[in-house]
Amino acid sequence: MKHCPQCERDLPESEFGRDKNRTSGLTCWCKACKNRKARERYATDPEHRIAKATYRKKRLEDPKKYARHLELQHDWRAKHYKDPDYVASERERTSWANRTSEQKRRKRQTNRVWRAEHREHVNRSHREYVKDRYHNDPQFKKQLRDYFTRRRNTERANGGSYTAEEWNTMCLLVGGRCVACGQIAKLEVDHIVPVSMGGGNDIDNIQPLCRSCNAVKRTDVEDFRPLTLWAIMPETRAEFACLGGDNG
Repeated sequence: MKHCPQCERDLPESEFGRDKNRTSGLTCWCKACKNRKARERYATDPEHRIAKATYRKKRLEDPKKYARHLELQHDWRAKHYKDPDYVASERERTSWANRTSEQKRRKRQTNRVWRAEHREHVNRSHREYVKDRYHNDPQFKKQLRDYFTRRRNTERANGGSYTAEEWNTMCLLVGGRCVACGQIAKLEVDHIVPVSMGGGNDIDNIQPLCRSCNAVKRTDVEDFRPLTLWAIMPETRAEFACLGGDNG
């Protein structure tokens, strides 16, 4: 006996259709409830009714072809569903838990790709916006130039400098990865102690960050090098210490 939740009756298993995706191998509703639901959909859904009529017309145009397909389906089912190992493997493969985990994995992958594409689109749009405004808005152009002039003057006043070789060596030692998140990305110069707070421009106050981590850090004083740099490239610690980068 099996309970039908639609009509609230306990019926013999012969009153239920087959469903290989369910553990019991039977449909949740009984045949009478499923047929009633199908008739209701046929009566209320015009698109479903048209699709049914189209299929029926195609089937009647070549009844021999349809009969042959039906025969092949019955033969295949009779051959495979007599094998208990095949039935067990199919139930395991199509179980709800496995399908759910696979769907979640695909969704995570899709979301990662979408976020990367969206981030690149936003960055590209912002660069184009700033470039267009810089050439067409004299006041914005003056503000931007004044900002970079003030920053250069502040860096000179704080003292210190580093060479391109020192920066390239640091990026090489971290394997082209952001020392905060560990992802391979285009690296930017970040001052551990911000220039606006009196931070120098020496190499020992510099760490390579990706654009996202640099934007999130803002004017906070955070040194990510002791936390992640040596975990990524532990064999380069002694080589990097000569640059003044190992402060932990």
